[in-house]
Amino acid sequence: MISGGSILDDVREDMFNKEKYNTPVARYLLQPLANEKVYIDDSMESVMEKFNQTGNYNLVVLDKRKYVGFVSRANVFNAYRQTLIDVSHE
Repeated sequence: MISGGSILDDVREDMFNKEKYNTPVARYLLQPLANEKVYIDDSMESVMEKFNQTGNYNLVVLDKRKYVGFVSRANVFNAYRQTLIDVSHE
């Protein structure tokens, strides 16, 4: 797995090693931590809690195990503000 050095250092070490040619590419991809990903059916409370826990501005969104995109903190707050505006005008 990725060491404490740069990612390029880890790849470079294996790049010319013929014994590693069948190593899955996924070994070299960064994987989000459990609290850095949300699922498409998660509640907004759960999503906001993960934003608060991680301090991240974006979280990975999954549908079961399939990647579907990112959700950004800014877009969530903008949607919330717009909902408040809409409700206050009713």
